[in-house]
Amino acid sequence: MLLVPYVSLTFDVIGKGWKAAEMRVEYIVVRELFVNSGRIVSVLAFLATITLFSEERGIPVLLLVLGAGHTIIYFFVRHVKFKEDKGGESYSFARQKGGDGDPSGGGGTSV
Repeated sequence: MLLVPYVSLTFDVIGKGWKAAEMRVEYIVVRELFVNSGRIVSVLAFLATITLFSEERGIPVLLLVLGAGHTIIYFFVRHVKFKEDKGGESYSFARQKGGDGDPSGGGGTSV
C-alpha cells in the first residue's frame, strides 16, 4: 500500500530530471543501488539484532525501528514538487527521439 506511491513518485522525479531521456538507465541504476543497499542494511541489522539480543526482545524492536522508515520518508517526500510543464520536451517511451512514436519520423526500430 505504501510502496506504489513511493515508486510512482520516484519515477516521476526521474522523468523530470536533468537529461531524463538520455540518462534514464543511469537514473534507474542509481535508484536500484540505493534500494538494494537499504535491503543489505536491513538484513545486517537483523543479523546483528538476533546475535546481540534475544529473539523475543530484539525482533519486535527492530521491526518497530525499520518500520518507522516509511513514516520518516514522508517528511522528506512531502516537499517534492514539480514545476509546471511549459510545453518543453518531455520524455515518454513511445516518443523517444527516433523511436516509433516520434512525430518527426525518426524511423526507429520496433522492439
